[in-house]
Parts: sequence; structure tokens; C-alpha cells
Amino acid sequence: MNMRQSAGITPTASSRTRAILRQSGIGIVSKLGAVAATLVATPLMLHLLGSQRLGTWLVLLSVFQWITMFDLGISAGARNEIARAIAVGGEWRVRRAITTGWLYVTLISLALFLGAALALTLTPLPNWLGEHAFNGVDVTTTLWLLLGGACATFALSYIQSVYAAMEKASAFSLYSLLVNTCFLLLLVIALVWSIDQMEWIAVMYIFAMIFGNAWLIVRFRQNFPQYMPCRRAVDNSLRGAILGFGTRLFIIQLAALVIFTTSRVLTSAWLGPESVVVYDAGFKVFSIVTMVHTLIMSTIWSSFTQAYERKEFEWIRQTLKRLALLTLPLIAACVVLAALSPDIIRKWLGVEQVGSTALYSLLATMTILSCWSNIFAYLLNGIGNTRVQMISAIVAGAINIPAAYLFTVALGMGLPGIVLGSVVSLIPFSILGPLAVRKTLGEH
Repeated sequence: MNMRQSAGITPTASSRTRAILRQSGIGIVSKLGAVAATLVATPLMLHLLGSQRLGTWLVLLSVFQWITMFDLGISAGARNEIARAIAVGGEWRVRRAITTGWLYVTLISLALFLGAALALTLTPLPNWLGEHAFNGVDVTTTLWLLLGGACATFALSYIQSVYAAMEKASAFSLYSLLVNTCFLLLLVIALVWSIDQMEWIAVMYIFAMIFGNAWLIVRFRQNFPQYMPCRRAVDNSLRGAILGFGTRLFIIQLAALVIFTTSRVLTSAWLGPESVVVYDAGFKVFSIVTMVHTLIMSTIWSSFTQAYERKEFEWIRQTLKRLALLTLPLIAACVVLAALSPDIIRKWLGVEQVGSTALYSLLATMTILSCWSNIFAYLLNGIGNTRVQMISAIVAGAINIPAAYLFTVALGMGLPGIVLGSVVSLIPFSILGPLAVRKTLGEH
């Protein structure tokens, strides 16, 4: 027996580590390209729309993100089931998991579109948003475009979860690179032709997202024809495994929805759409750190699932130790970005979009807590243990908006209060998550 095997690290686990490093490397390069495209696109959009309409667009984009999260966690549930099928072997079992998950996601996408369409038709929501949330900006047509685009993207984006289940999570980054690059090129065309309507910006964004997913689907068909969905591969016996875990994860996603994506809505409502641009600029700067960490974690999620199924607990422990050590350079990066953010944003978007020192310090704290928590959240998600996350998520979702209101409005902190509310919401799981993982691994 060689040294690696005697230490509890099997050849399979060793190759898994190399695959994670390879996928992370591809993902980081792709994501850096995507971020570069976003950094160039933002000032173009500011020029086309102005700060008020750009702030409105960013809020509507958050609504777009809300819709894509309402899959009841099915994509994640299918991802775990696909990873388990790969771990135990069996081409047909993998195909059944992929097909069944895709069917459920498509059905929910259609139901979501019909429900949201009824809400837009039968309620005065579009007019109310234009009058009260966006200072008179008409968003009716843009809302309808985003609704249709979100539901279409919702179903097509399932392909990314399939790639991730096969330990090819760099597909997430390749998708971002394709979408952001395509959107940037369309914005350049809009600038040349003087197209400055928000509705056309929405059309360009939706086209870019559909193009990115279509490219991934075509590549999957070429590389893995044996796994392509087919009608006879639908297996309703997998419903419990996919929907059970998915529903629990959906509750957790709702908390993340409240904590992160409502920040722009609250900022617009309490401080005005122009403040959303200031918040979003700072958020994008720190997203560089989040991006790198999420890329690594997205790759490891399904690796945790497969390792857990194969009882490779030593590999899991060693990987957790490396990820914990990785937080040290991430903390250093956040401190540096907090100091440099005013200069970066001043040169990028102009002095009007620069926030306070407190804002960037709190964004750094939020980023650090988020990365730390994700280490343990991704492991627990990978093995289907979501109890502690659910409890923490319910608490976090319940206190986020009241905390943000307390700091932002009642105490008059302004924009930093929005971020401080998010920081407070992240604290419970940053403590309980590591304890839950320690207990779970201690049982083995």
C-alpha cells in the first residue's frame, strides 16, 4: 500500500483533487474575463441610461434573479442525484436523473410564468412600482420582457447544474463569460445606434443569457450524447429524492434572496434609485473575491457528494482544512479592496458613485462572512444535510429587513446600514455551520 492510500486518500480521491484544481483554474480565467466584460459594460450602461434609470434597471435585475431562484431547489436536488448516480456507476441511472430533473424544472418554469403573468395582469403592480419605487420611471414593458426571459433562462440554466454534477463546474464561469461578452457587444451596438431605451437593454440581456445556455447545451450534446434527456428516461421514483432535498434547499435560497437581492430594492425604496448604483459599484468590486471562492466551492459541491457516497471521509477532512486556510488570503484581499475601492470606483464610474469608508468596510466584512459560511454550506448541501442551514436561513431571513431598516432609516446610517443588516443576518450560520459539519464528520 502506498503512502497516499495509507493516509486514507485513495487514488480516486487524488484524481478528484486534480480535477477540482483544473476546473477551478479554467473557471477563474473564464470568470475574470466575465468580470472584465462587466466592468466595461457598466459605464456604457450608465452613459446610455443615466444614474436613475440604471438604478431602476439594477433593481429589476434583482427581480430577475428572484425568479431564477424559484425552482423549489429542483436543480440542486437533481444535481445531487446525478452526482450519486455517477458515484455508484450506471449510465442509464445518470440519464434518468438528468431527464427527470429537467422535466420538473421545465414544468415549474411554465407554472411560474403563468402565475407571474396573472399577477402583472390582474394587479396594479407595474404602475405602483413606477410611481413609488422608481420615481416615475415606467417599467411595465421591461417587467414583461424580464418575466418571459427569466422563465426561459430558468429552464435552460438547468444544464449548468448537470455540468456541475459531473464535476465540471467551470461551466458556470464559461456561461458568465459568454453572457457578459455577448451583452457587452450588444451594448456597443446600442451605443453606436443611440439605443437608450431600457426595454431594448432587457432584450439584449435576455438574448445574451439564452445564447450562453444554448451554447452549453450544444456542447453537452456533442460530448455526452449518452446522457441527453429522452422521454423514456423520466423516472418518477426519483421525485422524492429530488423534490425532498430541493424543497429544503429552497427555504435556504429564500433567505439568501432576502439577504442579498432585496438590498437593491430596499436601497431604491429608502434612499432612491441613484443610491443603488453606488451600492452596486461597491458590490461588484468585492464580487471579485466572492467570484474566486464561489468558483472553487461550486466545483467541490458534487465532489463532496461523490466522496461521501464512497466513504472517502479523510479526503473531505483534508479538503475542508485547505478551504479554511484559503480564507486567510481572502481576508487580506478584502482588506486591500476596502482601502482601494474609492479610487477604483472614482476612476471607473466617476466621483458621484463613490461611497463612504464605512460602506466598503462593511462590504468587506459581508464578503468574508459569506465565503466562510459557504465552505460549510456547500459540504452540507452536497451530502443532503440541510437542517442547520434551514434554521439559520429562517432566522436570517426574518431579521434582515428589520435590521436593515433599523440601521438605515431609524439610526440614519444610510447606505452602510443596508449592508450592516446583511452582515447581522449572516452571523448565525457562520457559527452554526462549522459546528454542524464537525458533528457530521465526527459520526464517521
